[in-house]
Amino acid sequence: MPPTSPCPAAGEAAIDCPWAAIGREAATDAHAVLARSAPAIVAQLARDATAPKLLAAWGAALNYNQQGGGFSADPIVAPPIVDELTALAGAAPRRDRVVHAGVQHTYGYLFSVLATPFGFKRARWVQPTINDGFGLPAGTIAPIPAAGTLLGNVTWLAGAIAFAGEPDALANAHSAPQLAAPAVRALDVAALHVQRLTETVEVAGRSVELRTDFVDFPHPVDANAAWLIYSVRDAGAARLISAFPITAEARDKYVAAPLGDAQPITTQYNAWVEGLTGQKLPGRRVRK
Repeated sequence: MPPTSPCPAAGEAAIDCPWAAIGREAATDAHAVLARSAPAIVAQLARDATAPKLLAAWGAALNYNQQGGGFSADPIVAPPIVDELTALAGAAPRRDRVVHAGVQHTYGYLFSVLATPFGFKRARWVQPTINDGFGLPAGTIAPIPAAGTLLGNVTWLAGAIAFAGEPDALANAHSAPQLAAPAVRALDVAALHVQRLTETVEVAGRSVELRTDFVDFPHPVDANAAWLIYSVRDAGAARLISAFPITAEARDKYVAAPLGDAQPITTQYNAWVEGLTGQKLPGRRVRK
């Protein structure tokens, strides 16, 4: 049964449907609405739940949009929806504002109705930018992919790039090949042009690395020229946080950030790192 909430609503486009409508309805009865109106998503989550190492490839995030020096007043995804999605995936349950970054930033973003200056969060998955940019078949990385799961495909591809040279982290990201489309597994990531900014900071006696990878699209088809992958290495473990397309202008601005020691460092893209998120600490920034 399709959702009864109107879609598109103000500020939305046809590509936002039916996800925005489902998000509005599921905010009050997530279990029933998702089961009725998004059975393909529920089925994907059931498959993801069989791969705990894949889920372990992701860190934690805040369910609030980072903006300026703070966070949005309203959650990105209605908490009942976050709770249902994480339960279906078998992921770590929400801790107040802190959520599983992988479930939040894939399936959760489909159902976000929070308008941001850059549009709706689901745009990264409902638009063809990533598939076209990497030369992947249409529908490969998509809300309902032709093969694999949304989380499985994103984890495999982002992990192959972010965790190059980190066998333990890469093993988690690639622990469930049955959840990744053949086209994603076959993509030659070694041939991609990647720039990395690494920010290292001491937090409560431990070393934390914040890594931002900028992966140029070999075949850009719109204003977005690259895929940004954000990951964190904390307590010796590297985990993914987020991934989304960005413009060449945005990429170049980030890449040109001041380098060296005594740089003000904080988390980005809604990442949650105990003792660091919400404040700036002096650290070192390098570019590779």
